[in-house]
Amino acid sequence: MQWVIYDANEEALSTVASCQDKNVLLVNSCIGASNSKGKFHVTVEPTASSMLKPVLSASKYTFGQIVWGEHARVVESNDIEIRTIDSLIDEKKLPYADFLSIDAQGAELDI
Repeated sequence: MQWVIYDANEEALSTVASCQDKNVLLVNSCIGASNSKGKFHVTVEPTASSMLKPVLSASKYTFGQIVWGEHARVVESNDIEIRTIDSLIDEKKLPYADFLSIDAQGAELDI
């Protein structure tokens, strides 16, 4: 079994890059519904970065010691290439997936 971890934010991907397991493939790619271009919003906490902007109504939400508004505050927005998982598999850049678990900060349905 091989784990494939996708993240559009290279900094967030680097948080798991220290994983020395040869069964982990790290893919720096923004995954979406179509091969296209879009805006990617980089947040204070790299793992909260997303194609979707955080909503202001959630800015005071807290989870433990985390205040969502600070955790997910956008620090920059960048143009990015969006790829489908199918296209990456067709191009043999990825293995075929038997199981898919998605944590995409609200973009799961689009993916």
